Amino acid sequence: MGRDEFLARDVYRIWKQRVAEASESVWVFTPYLDKLLVRLLAASTAVPVTAIDVVTDLSPASGSANYRTKLLAIRSLLTDGIAVRTLPRLHAKVLVVDGRGVTVGSQNFTTYARGSREATAVPQRDMSDTRFLATLGEWLSDATVVDLAYVDLLLERLEEPAAAHDLAHRRLLEAFEEQERLRQERLAEAERTRQEAARAAEEALRQEQARSHESMARALRSALNRTAYRSPQGTAYAELRTVESSAGHDYQTLMAGSGYDLTRWCRNGGPQVLRLKSFGFYPLILCPSGRMAFARLTTTRITYVRSGVRFNHSQRIGGRDCFVTLTFPSILDRGANVIVELRPNSAAPAGYKFGLRFDGESARVAWEGAIGTDRPAAEAVFRQLYTVRMRDAGRDAMHDPDATMTFFAGLLDNPITFDRANLDAHNADEFFERGVYRLDVIDAHGSHVLVAQLG
Repeated sequence: MGRDEFLARDVYRIWKQRVAEASESVWVFTPYLDKLLVRLLAASTAVPVTAIDVVTDLSPASGSANYRTKLLAIRSLLTDGIAVRTLPRLHAKVLVVDGRGVTVGSQNFTTYARGSREATAVPQRDMSDTRFLATLGEWLSDATVVDLAYVDLLLERLEEPAAAHDLAHRRLLEAFEEQERLRQERLAEAERTRQEAARAAEEALRQEQARSHESMARALRSALNRTAYRSPQGTAYAELRTVESSAGHDYQTLMAGSGYDLTRWCRNGGPQVLRLKSFGFYPLILCPSGRMAFARLTTTRITYVRSGVRFNHSQRIGGRDCFVTLTFPSILDRGANVIVELRPNSAAPAGYKFGLRFDGESARVAWEGAIGTDRPAAEAVFRQLYTVRMRDAGRDAMHDPDATMTFFAGLLDNPITFDRANLDAHNADEFFERGVYRLDVIDAHGSHVLVAQLG
C-alpha cells in the first residue's frame, strides 16, 4: 500500500488512470460537469455502463454559469447508457472506483477546472469499510434518476433564460475584467512609484554614506598624521592570507608582512616602546568605512574579531550604576559606528541606548532611544523607570563632545578581556576585504585603537 497523496495540481490524469483500471463500478459526485466527464468515463473499458453512476445537482441554484453546457454533457452520458442522478445541494467532487478507491477534492469534472488552482486528496488505502464511503452510498440512494426526456425538456424550455443568463454572465465577466485591468494598472503604477522612491532613497543613502565615509576618512587620516606611534619598520602592512591550522584546516587571517611585529610600536620615533598584549582584544577601526570591531591581536596576525562586548560588571555612569553593552554595527547605523546600551541590571528588560560616531579624533552622539518598548504593558512602570534612569545617566556622562570622547575611551580601556578567548575561532575574512592594509595605532584618550587602511 502506498502513501496517501495530497495534490495541489490538476488531478485529471489520476482520475483517468483509476477509471481505466476499474473493474467493478465507477461513481462520480460533482455539481459541475461538461464534455470532460463524458471523455473520462469513456476510458472505462472493463466496467459495464450499468455500473457507472453520476450524481449531480440538476438545479441551476447549484451554479447557473454554463448551465446549457452541463445539460448537453448529461444528455451525452444518458445517451451512452450511463445513469445520471440529481441530489439537491450536492457540492462534493468525488470519484469512487470499485467501491474502495477514492479521490476527493476541490476540482470539478470540467475542462475549465483543469486550469484552476485545485487541491485533491488521493488515499491509497481501501476505503470500502469507512463511514465516508457509507455516506456516499446513502447519497447515491437518495439521489433521483434523471431521464433523457426530462433533460431534452430542460434544454428546450430553459434555452432562452439560459442564453440570457450566459449573456449577463459574459457582461459581468467583461465588466470585472475591465475593473481588474484598471486595478492592475494602478498596482503597476504604485509599484513603479515605490521602486522609484526606493531607488531615490538608495541613492540618497549611498551619497550620505559616501559623504560619511569621506568625513570619516579625513578625520582618521588626521588622527594618523598626529599619532605618536610608529612601527619600528616604519609602516606596518598586512593582507588576508590562507594558512593551515594545527588540525590541518585552512582558514583566512590578516597576516603581517615579514619582519613586522603587530604588538610592538615605537613612540615618537624614539626608544620608548608601546607593547600590546599578544592575544589581547583591541578596538580596531577600518578606514574609510569606520566599521569597528575588537580584534584579537598577535605578533604576526589578526585572525578573529568580535562585534561587541557585554560587560558583566556594573559601571558608574552619570552617577548611576549601569550595565553596559557595546556593539559595533557592520554598517553605519544612522551615522553611528558604535551602539552603547545601558541597563540598570544585567537582566533588565528595558533601558536606553546611544548611537555614537567615533572617527579617531572625536566621539559624538548621533542618536538615542529607549530599549524594550515592546515589553508587556504590565511592565510599563518599571520600563519607564529603567528608561528614564539610563537615559539620564547616559546624557550626564555624554553632555558634550569632550565628555562623550572620555566616556567612550573609558569603555575601550584595553585590552578587553572576554570570558572566552575563542583561540580556535577564525573570522577575519568576514571583516576584512581582500587587499593590503596599512596598520597603525592611535591614542583615544589613553586607549589604544588600531587603524586598518585598505590600499
